[in-house]
Amino acid sequence: MNYFKYIIILNLLIHFSCSNFNSSGLKELSKLEYKISLDKKKISHLKTFQIKKNLQLAKNNFLLLESMSLDSIAFELIYFKYKDYLSCVNNIYDYDEIIEILNEELKINEVQLSNLIKEHQSSRFPRLDLNSYVENEKKLIESTSEKINELHVNLKHEILRFDSLNLSIEKIINAE
Repeated sequence: MNYFKYIIILNLLIHFSCSNFNSSGLKELSKLEYKISLDKKKISHLKTFQIKKNLQLAKNNFLLLESMSLDSIAFELIYFKYKDYLSCVNNIYDYDEIIEILNEELKINEVQLSNLIKEHQSSRFPRLDLNSYVENEKKLIESTSEKINELHVNLKHEILRFDSLNLSIEKIINAE
């Protein structure tokens, strides 16, 4: 009977020691999962900057400008603002494409992380072989997060610039 108790206790010790190890690995993965959820919120916030609306407004203004007959003085005045406006609109187009690319990266990161979590959860023993994958995924998630933060700052700046330049362009359009 004592032998049977020792076997049960030994099994329980092994089980709990392994599950504690895996739970610490799962904590690390859980932190990464939380980081991805924050990044997804940031990406969705970027989409609310009314990018499509601003790009459509710019397209309409470009069409109006092209259809106007401007004298050489008005053209000289508008040239510098037009050039900045065009550059700004092109940057916003680029940022809109980058949002989609980063959104895809987030989805891939999420799937990879989910697979690592499943591997950890399904294992009864420590999965030291997964450490390199966890580190790699951590780097990828950090990299994606940095890109999203940088994009957020740049897009916010470009939208403010667009609002200012658009106001100037519309004043010129309405003055003619």
